[in-house]
Amino acid sequence: MVDEKDTKQKSQKCEEEHSKKDILEKIPEEARKLSHGFIFAGLESLSVTADMARTFVDEMSKKDDSSKSDKLQDRLKDLPKNMVDAFFETLDKSIDKTEKVVDKFNEKYKEA
Repeated sequence: MVDEKDTKQKSQKCEEEHSKKDILEKIPEEARKLSHGFIFAGLESLSVTADMARTFVDEMSKKDDSSKSDKLQDRLKDLPKNMVDAFFETLDKSIDKTEKVVDKFNEKYKEA
């Protein structure tokens, strides 16, 4: 009976050691996959940021072009309000684009 208990304990220890070894062997591969995903997610965030900047500039141009006044003084007076409006319009249009960063990370992580 003691031998049976000893055998089970030894078997359990052996399985634990084997499991630890498997985990340690997987760490470098997981680190590579994470790095690959993070790098491309970072690049995608640059792309999204550039798209947002382009949207902001386009919105500002639209608001300036649609100004009812030809006087520069009036247009400059409206500039702060137009900037705020363009900022919120940009945020509204970019909400869906931020998901691209997470999608890119998942894509590249799985690819690696």
